[in-house]
Amino acid sequence: MNNIIYKSKGDHSKRMQSHSYVAVLTAAFLLGCFATLAQVILFREQLIILEGNELALSLLLFWWLIGISFGALLPKRFGAEKRLPLLFPSVLIATPLLLAASVVVTRMSPWFLALPVEEKPSPFSMFLISMESVLPIGVGIGFAFPVMALAYKRARCERNMDSHIDAISIGAIFGWESFGSVFGGLLIMLKMTPRYDPFSIVFFMLTGVFLLLLFERKRRQSPGRIWGILLLAMAMAILFQIPNRLDAWSASIRWDARHDGYRAVRSLETPYQRLEIGERDGQFTVFGSGAFLFSYPNAYESSHWAHVALSQLPNPDSVLLIGSGGRDLIEHILEHRPQRFVCVEIDAGIQTIMMEAEESRMQPIDGVEWVYSDPRRYLSELKDGEKFDVIAINQPDPSNGLLNRFYTREFFTLANERLRPGGVFVITATGTPNYQFGDIGVFCGTLYWTLRDVFPNVMAVPGVQWWFFAGPSHRFCADPDVLANRMREQDVQCDRFAPELYSLYFDELRIEQLQPVLDSYQELPRNTDLRPLCYLYDLIIHSKQYGFFKHLSIERFSASGLSLLLLSCVIILFLYGLLAFGIRISLPKNMVSGFSPLLLLAAAGLASIGAEIAILLFFQSRVGYLYQHVGIFLAFFMLGLALGAAAGNHLLRTRKNSCHALLLRTDSGLITLLAISPLILAATDFFSLSVIQTEILLLGWIGFIAFAAGVLFPLVSRAVEESVDDLTAVAGKVDMSDCFGGAVGALLLGAFLIPIVGLAAVFYIFVGIKILALLPYCRLRRYGS
Repeated sequence: MNNIIYKSKGDHSKRMQSHSYVAVLTAAFLLGCFATLAQVILFREQLIILEGNELALSLLLFWWLIGISFGALLPKRFGAEKRLPLLFPSVLIATPLLLAASVVVTRMSPWFLALPVEEKPSPFSMFLISMESVLPIGVGIGFAFPVMALAYKRARCERNMDSHIDAISIGAIFGWESFGSVFGGLLIMLKMTPRYDPFSIVFFMLTGVFLLLLFERKRRQSPGRIWGILLLAMAMAILFQIPNRLDAWSASIRWDARHDGYRAVRSLETPYQRLEIGERDGQFTVFGSGAFLFSYPNAYESSHWAHVALSQLPNPDSVLLIGSGGRDLIEHILEHRPQRFVCVEIDAGIQTIMMEAEESRMQPIDGVEWVYSDPRRYLSELKDGEKFDVIAINQPDPSNGLLNRFYTREFFTLANERLRPGGVFVITATGTPNYQFGDIGVFCGTLYWTLRDVFPNVMAVPGVQWWFFAGPSHRFCADPDVLANRMREQDVQCDRFAPELYSLYFDELRIEQLQPVLDSYQELPRNTDLRPLCYLYDLIIHSKQYGFFKHLSIERFSASGLSLLLLSCVIILFLYGLLAFGIRISLPKNMVSGFSPLLLLAAAGLASIGAEIAILLFFQSRVGYLYQHVGIFLAFFMLGLALGAAAGNHLLRTRKNSCHALLLRTDSGLITLLAISPLILAATDFFSLSVIQTEILLLGWIGFIAFAAGVLFPLVSRAVEESVDDLTAVAGKVDMSDCFGGAVGALLLGAFLIPIVGLAAVFYIFVGIKILALLPYCRLRRYGS
């Protein structure tokens, strides 16, 4: 290989320009730390614009990895070998500045794209928002990788530390970036975000970069006035709160674009979402991750919801309400005089921010037990025999994974276990009053039969808002006159809802005509934690409002049995062909022999990133606070990659012979881990693991998968290095292949594959792709090129 050994006097001056390997590794560590912080910051920023839709995670990872893939190829074109002394500090300074620009662009995107006020963005808008905010910084991170690898190689060659170090240099930078990402995850655990706004984090990062460059200048006995001046400028900016002012200015632009006409009152970061309260005409509105939650005071709508929800059992002894909906709703439920009323709110921040916004109205309400906990955890931890007459779910439609977890068969099973024999379970969904076919019919039919799998008796009441009443033995009444008489007999005192208003909701003839239609949907697959179909249906129905998928029925996504198996096989072949085509067209003629190991790495990137997203969405469905813990999972994933890269480098140092046997064994190990992943996820149910135990299990498993993928990185680098004598080209192609595979997995997984085929089938698709990618490499090793 082209080891850089300086012998002449002229070369000695070049050597003085190179950086120490300690400085290079420190820079790689800082870059990795900042990359994790940037991912979490941009994920949260996009989540607010996309109204809490976890599709933001898939789009972020897709554009992030596409950016890295593209950026990793640029240093070769820029002549990094000659311009290294300039490029090294430039990439360190440019990366934080790119994050600041990305945050500003994200917050201004509703204004740029003229998004409708308080409307969900269209799929195309989501795509554009993510691209313009993530792609530039992804390119910067990708550009930095070959530059760091080249700088590390030069530093080691100066010290005569190795004579064959291209693959080791790549693995070292990869490993130290990964360790930096782990440290970034630790900072997130310590609540660096949201304790500090994005611009403060950018300024802290620039301060660290300038300190590193200043110390490096002193080591080389060269003047560093420019870095000292910039360091002083950072200190002055932080002292005069310039980052805070930038944050407030850009946040106000986002608020005005998304909530025009509202006066911003309060905002609060919680483990589940970013909460904001706006005021207009004396009415307060609560937004969670940019999406409307509820308004107060709103006595009219609250009174109707409360009395319809309790229509089937107007004199309950005990009521459990999941999702408060504001003070008005609580007061109207209390008009039915339950002996026990428990209100479970997943996010304690809602009450906190309401009290801060309007202290005069937020006085304690007598007769209510407030519980701030995940409703699923609350139901599972209730004492034996502790049951309710009515369990009412007051949640928005399942437009994201956090909300879909209240519409799954697993959640309904928990609720059924806590209902008394004559109890009633109540849930709502947006629908149409007079048309029960098409997409709305499939959506509501799926929800109906998911309920029927758990409850023997279910009554669906169509309307602009469909009501579903379910119970183990309760016989439901659809006659509005009977319901009105029951309310009068119980002497429910309400000045905003007359018993005669039940006729607005209950129509016996329409409910009776609806039943045969619902029966025709019996064969539809159910909405579960492992296959969140209602989330997918809601996304597609909403997309049709903007002209997307207009002629595509959501019933086509309800594959099962043999059709699901055939669909999975088609997906495997399509993704494998996409990877092979992408890798092949990117390779110059002198690197064609490196196709099979690079394809192997691309498949590993797809499978590992895909597994990461699958586990994150599973965690969201079971636990719910992905918003806060996404950084921890990213950190554990990067920790696995770092340890794997270190192990791969160690193997390369200790075994100077061919790495191909090691590569085959490592890849086979990754395939095995992917194959048994569905069993690991199923273990959370089988062993009834607690929330903490579930999180520890998932963190550990995601680390194991990442470790196997990390070991592959330096091994593939060595395999490609054997045929290509150019470190910059090898580093760029290896990084590009890994990230290209990850980008394909990220884009197709988040919104489509998991809901369509289910979590278990997704892992088997990964196994199929990995086996197909392994075949060309095995053939190459057996028959030669």
